[in-house]
Amino acid sequence: MQPPKPIDNSTDSKMIEPLVPNPEVVEEMLGMADRAKNEPEV
Repeated sequence: MQPPKPIDNSTDSKMIEPLVPNPEVVEEMLGMADRAKNEPEV
């Protein structure tokens, strides 16, 4: 039996781009989180 060949995943890692969120979306999400903190629990 031959040992398995190592897997080269360098090509895949070059294709992954970091997600940069839209500043307006981030601001809206932070606002929603602040409102959620102030709401009473049900």
